[in-house]
Amino acid sequence: MHIEEFLKAIANVNSSWTISAYSIAAILAVLNAIRMRGPGRGPATSIVWGMVVVICFLGALPTIARTYLDHERMKIGEVFRVRALVLDPQGVPVSGATLRTTASNETTTDAQGTAEVAIYRATMPADGKVTIYADLNSAFLHGHRDITLRD
Repeated sequence: MHIEEFLKAIANVNSSWTISAYSIAAILAVLNAIRMRGPGRGPATSIVWGMVVVICFLGALPTIARTYLDHERMKIGEVFRVRALVLDPQGVPVSGATLRTTASNETTTDAQGTAEVAIYRATMPADGKVTIYADLNSAFLHGHRDITLRD
C-alpha cells in the first residue's frame, strides 16, 4: 500500500467501529508479516504480542468510550413529565400563569390552566425534591408546591 492510499484510508476513519476495523486489520497484518518471515527471522514473540495487545487496546478504547458516553447520555436523558393545574384562590383554573421549577426551565399554562413541566433527572437534587412555582404577575398571584420525584 502506498503512503497516499494509507493517508486516504486514515481520512475515512469516522467512527469507533472504523477504528476497530482498522485495528483488526493491523493485527492481521502484523501476524501475517511474522508468518511470512518464517520461524526465527521475525522480531521476538513477546514484542509481537505486545504490539497486538496495544493495537487491541487502542482499537477497543473508542468503542468502550462511546458505549459509556451513550449510557451516561441515556441516564441524563431520563425525563419526568409533571402535569400541573394552576388554580386561583377561588379554585378557578388560571390561564397564562408562568410555571418554573428548581430543576427545569419555565413554561406557561394554557387556557385550561394546565401545563406540562419536563424535569431531567440530571438537573434534580439527589433527594428528588423539586419545588414548582406558579406566577401570574398581572393578577399578583404567586404560589408554589413541593413535590418529590422517584423512580
